[in-house]
Amino acid sequence: MNPRPTPPAARAFRAVSRRALLRAGCGGVAALAARGFGPTPAALARQGMAGEPVALGVYLLDVLDDPAVLEDFATAIGRTPAYAVWYEGWAGNHFGPWQQAHLDTFDAWGMTPVISWDPFDPHGDPIDQPAFKLANIARGDFDAYVDSWAAGLVAYGKPVYVSFAHEMNGNWTPWGIGVNGNEPGDFILAWRHVHDRFTAASATNVRWVWTPNEDYEGVPALAATVYPGDDYVDWFGMNGFNWGAAVHWANCDCQSAWRTFKQVFDTTYANLQRLGEKPIMIGETASSEVGGDKGGWISRAMLYDLPTNYPQVRAFTWFNKVATGLDTIAPGNVVTTTAVDWPVTSSQAALAAFSHAASFSYYQGSLP
Repeated sequence: MNPRPTPPAARAFRAVSRRALLRAGCGGVAALAARGFGPTPAALARQGMAGEPVALGVYLLDVLDDPAVLEDFATAIGRTPAYAVWYEGWAGNHFGPWQQAHLDTFDAWGMTPVISWDPFDPHGDPIDQPAFKLANIARGDFDAYVDSWAAGLVAYGKPVYVSFAHEMNGNWTPWGIGVNGNEPGDFILAWRHVHDRFTAASATNVRWVWTPNEDYEGVPALAATVYPGDDYVDWFGMNGFNWGAAVHWANCDCQSAWRTFKQVFDTTYANLQRLGEKPIMIGETASSEVGGDKGGWISRAMLYDLPTNYPQVRAFTWFNKVATGLDTIAPGNVVTTTAVDWPVTSSQAALAAFSHAASFSYYQGSLP
């Protein structure tokens, strides 16, 4: 059940948004179509024949604490997304009433929970958290905590997607490569240990999403080197952002640059294809407004690039939060960089482009 039916005001807003998109100049759908950038009939036909439209998801700050956050987003884009992402750090209590309440909220919304389940204390040091080093997880230090979640999700009984320790091929989190006492191979051992605990609990309703960060030049580890194996992964994931010209990275003393959706994801997607044919969830993506046309970036990405070039992608998540870049200057030394306005409401053109693309049948999928 949707949290709120699409009201007349939202339908009117959507109509206004579409008119605004057509006025958006070179970034609008009309101009994209004129240049051949639109959902190609062949690509959409392939998706239609397969019966597998893409599920459109979102991360919204505080959405599980205040349902109005989702209602406002749904009104803004003219529809309710298929799923929302719940970020959960391991420093909290074992699975209990608070976590069950979140699952009940997803159930009331008619959404499949997508949990980014991260082994750290979100209020602690960005990296230096020795209690949470991967070897400790693999040897069983957190088994009671893990087992409580396995039991809780089994009792829930409906499908749940768990992205454990996302962006593990980076070095900006306590579970990252070469930081916090983590050694080569530790991530794979930790992932398999946690997965095995769920298997022992008969958590057959849990779908495991392995979500590396994009494989860019200089990434601390290529995704394939931290892959737990086909028997331990149900979905591939990949995260990546167009930082535009909004950030100065301290580790290279260089400015971020505008990148297209394909420049962000092509390499990673090709590397995932080499690993297998599993469905792919884009777990986090967004674009800056600085340095280019965000509305045009959204239109090109959603109306051409995805349906034409990424057939394994089955879920697409917009990271709808003003956020900062974490810049790892050296192992254990992380600085916070300039804030970036990721939300689709950062400009009229961005919102118009997103709401228009989200109305296409290609984005009406759901998570099985």
